Amino acid sequence: MDEQEKAVMISVISSARDGSGESEGEMRMMMPGTLSVRSDGCRLCYQETLEDESDHTSITHEVRMLLRPGHVTLLRKGPYGMLMVLDRGKRYEGVYHTPFGDMAMAVYPTVVQCQLGEDGGRVELLYQLDLQGSFASERRMIVEYTVLERPGC
Repeated sequence: MDEQEKAVMISVISSARDGSGESEGEMRMMMPGTLSVRSDGCRLCYQETLEDESDHTSITHEVRMLLRPGHVTLLRKGPYGMLMVLDRGKRYEGVYHTPFGDMAMAVYPTVVQCQLGEDGGRVELLYQLDLQGSFASERRMIVEYTVLERPGC
């Protein structure tokens, strides 16, 4: 099956809770991206731009998500880069790259739900994040995408 790339609008909502259950806040972003429907799932690509609160500069990351029912691979390229493989109930160990040095990272997902379609879809993730061998937070991430209509001639 040939891949066909489509323009999409992507909404990302993420939140975190620390070890005591306190919320670390919620982040909401909307950005354009692309969707490629493949025989084994979907690929979402987009750029996220975050503001560094310490010096009010912008940091941009390229994000690629490979989506299959029950499985998400998330690759984030940029100053704070990482690769996460999320399969419900399976621990993934990797590296979180920062401008200040690399840190050991592990994720343990308890929810990996993908509702994938050629016109729109939704991904919900809930996972524990460990950094340098210690619990960092419990994270929730919801990604929704909608194909942008192309006007006719």
